[in-house]
Amino acid sequence: MSTETLASGMYAEELRERLLSGPIVDIYVGADKRLWSLHRNLLSYHSEFLRAELQHAAQSVEENGTSKSSHGTLRLDLPDEAPEGFELLVKWLYQGKLDDVSSISDDTEKYQYAVACQKLHLLCDRFDLPKLKNIAMDQYRKGLHAAGLVPDASELNDIYRRSPESSPFRRLMVKIAARQLMDPEGDKEADSYRQCFEENPDFVVDLINAIKWGSGGILFEDPTEGQNCDYHDHDSGPNCHDRNKKKLDIRPGSRSPPPSPTPRSGRQSPSQPAQVNGLAESSGKLHNGGARSPSSHGDNERRDGSSYATPGSPKHATSPPSSVASTPTRPSTARKSKPPKLRRRKSVDDSGDVAQDGGPVVGPSGE
Repeated sequence: MSTETLASGMYAEELRERLLSGPIVDIYVGADKRLWSLHRNLLSYHSEFLRAELQHAAQSVEENGTSKSSHGTLRLDLPDEAPEGFELLVKWLYQGKLDDVSSISDDTEKYQYAVACQKLHLLCDRFDLPKLKNIAMDQYRKGLHAAGLVPDASELNDIYRRSPESSPFRRLMVKIAARQLMDPEGDKEADSYRQCFEENPDFVVDLINAIKWGSGGILFEDPTEGQNCDYHDHDSGPNCHDRNKKKLDIRPGSRSPPPSPTPRSGRQSPSQPAQVNGLAESSGKLHNGGARSPSSHGDNERRDGSSYATPGSPKHATSPPSSVASTPTRPSTARKSKPPKLRRRKSVDDSGDVAQDGGPVVGPSGE
C-alpha cells in the first residue's frame, strides 16, 4: 500500500468520524411528519442549502426558542417533500450509494422504486446535489424500462409542475407523453392530458416541439387539397361523398362496375345495314356514309349516280351519267357490284370527221 493511499484512507476515516459526530437534527418530512434524526455535520457537508437552513434554524432557537424538538435538538420541517424520496437521500448520505433497480424482481416494486427516485430527484434540485440527482435520473429511467411502465397523466402533471423550468425531468416527461400519443398501437388520447395542459401552459408548447422534432420531419398532407367534403358541415343525412355515390349509382356492394362514360363525338355513328343475299338492304338515302333513302322503284344508287336493281325488284334501264358532277358520297359498308362499261359514242366535229374517244362526248343539244 502506497503512502498516498494510506493517507487517503486515514483522511476518509477521520472525515467519517467527524461527520458522524456533533449535534443531531430532527427532520420531519411530508404531511404525516415522518421523523429522521440525522447528523448536522453530515447534512451540512453535502449540501449548502441544508447548511444554510440549519444555520437559520439555529439562530431562531437562540432568538425565539423555536425550531427546536421536544428533547432539545434542532428541528427542520419539510412538509412538501415525499418521505420515500428522502429515505433514499438518507441511504446515500450514510452509505454513499443507492440500490440498483436490477436487484428488484417484481415489476410493481421496480416501478415504485423508480417513483421514489423521481422524488429524490426533486429533493436534489432543492438541496443542490447534482451528483446524486444524475444517479436518481438513471435509476428512474432504468426502472421504468425494466417494469415496462410509464407515469399516467396525473403523475406526469405533478412531476412537470414541481420540476424547475430547466429540469431534465420536464424534458423526459414531455417525451414520454409524446411517445404515448404518437404510438399507433396505443390508446392514449390528447384529452387524457387536459389537466396538464390547463395547469402547465408550457407543457403544451414543449409537447408540440417534442412531436415536431421527434417525428422525423414527417409533413402532413396539404389541407387545401383533396375532398372539400372533409371540411363541410353535415346534417344527420349522408355526407357529400355518399350523396355523389347515390347519384352515380355507385354502391360498394354492386357486383358489376358502372358503365364507363362514352366520349361525345360531333358525328353520329352510322347504323349497320341489314344484309339481303349478301347485299345491303336499301333503307334510305346516304348521308355521309349513313343509311340510304328509300327509292320509289326499289333501285339502289351507285357511286357514279347510276342505279342497280336488287334481287326480286323490277329491272330498269340505266341512265347515262350526267355531265354535271354529283356530290361525292361516303361508300357504304354493303358489297359493291361492278359498274357497267360505258358505250363509246361517235361524234362529228366541225370538219365532218368522226372522233373516237374513250369517254362520253357532249354533243349538240337534242343529240
